[in-house]
Amino acid sequence: MKLVVFILSFLAFSCNLQKGVVSEQEEMVKKDSQNNLSLIMHEQQGVYPTNQFLVVRDEKTLASFFAKINRTRKPGLALPTIDFSKNILIIQCNGEIEANVLRALSIEEENKDQVLISDINQTKTDKEVSNANSFSIYSMPHTSKEIIFKGDKK
Repeated sequence: MKLVVFILSFLAFSCNLQKGVVSEQEEMVKKDSQNNLSLIMHEQQGVYPTNQFLVVRDEKTLASFFAKINRTRKPGLALPTIDFSKNILIIQCNGEIEANVLRALSIEEENKDQVLISDINQTKTDKEVSNANSFSIYSMPHTSKEIIFKGDKK
């Protein structure tokens, strides 16, 4: 009888813990969806020596970017499949930055005319990570607003 009570108590406690984890994950998803930027690719080997941001609104521009990247890679990277009628891409080329720095983009402000995107989360990692010339590609819902990039935010 004690064993049955113990097992039932354990199961009830476990279910409550899982509900808490699910709630935390839901909050993270809400924050990400409010941000409207989704990381779709990150690669350690890029070709731009300086920090640059590119807005890609069509397949031709994306193909041009990947042609430049794939000049130094064999086999080359495949182009991501994007529906440009629904999404645009933001490409962040990190250039030469010190090792162990991870970078990310976030929408800081949006109004009727423009979207302000910030470079955030410059976090030192415990592991050796070489980010020299790395690049990241983010997707966001299609907009005709002007995309403005703000400098580093720490």
